[in-house]
Amino acid sequence: MSLYRLIVSLLSRSISPHPSLPSVYFSSALLFTSFRHFSSEFQRHTEASPNDPKMTASRRLTRAEVAEHNNSSDAWIIIGNKVYDVTKFLDEHPGGMEVLMEKAGEDRTEAFEDIGHSTDARQMKEDFLVGEIVESEHWKYSYDKRETGADKTMDQAEKRNSPMEMLVYALLFAVIVAIIYYLLLA
Repeated sequence: MSLYRLIVSLLSRSISPHPSLPSVYFSSALLFTSFRHFSSEFQRHTEASPNDPKMTASRRLTRAEVAEHNNSSDAWIIIGNKVYDVTKFLDEHPGGMEVLMEKAGEDRTEAFEDIGHSTDARQMKEDFLVGEIVESEHWKYSYDKRETGADKTMDQAEKRNSPMEMLVYALLFAVIVAIIYYLLLA
């Protein structure tokens, strides 16, 4: 049984039509623990080894070099003159592997921008950074001026709403609602 199914099963058993305060506390603790587990697993999965030579932002690549990485066992893409190794992300991409493999080894900037990826997706792609396209082969994109402002907005949003902070607020809200519900039924 997967961890997710176990959590759902335990949560459904602990929450009845008239939950007791201990079951609400248990559910909140279980939810918090599962969040920490999944976030640490995600971080472990996406972290690059500091000794891995291909994971240096200072590495300069030509578009021809990137074009050689165009199969499911070695898939690189270019977004905004930066090169990303998306091989480990192929199976997890919400749009499916085909979306990334369609033009692996090529520039996917316009497609990435047209989809309107979330702030989380924009931050997550940095975990797959391999390097940058050599200066002589840089392309000018229609969003270049917009990106600087978006980066500032992302930094401000990240400072305001970290995932852990949002989880704490959600848990606090759930506990308060449970206490009020419990007191009204008593």
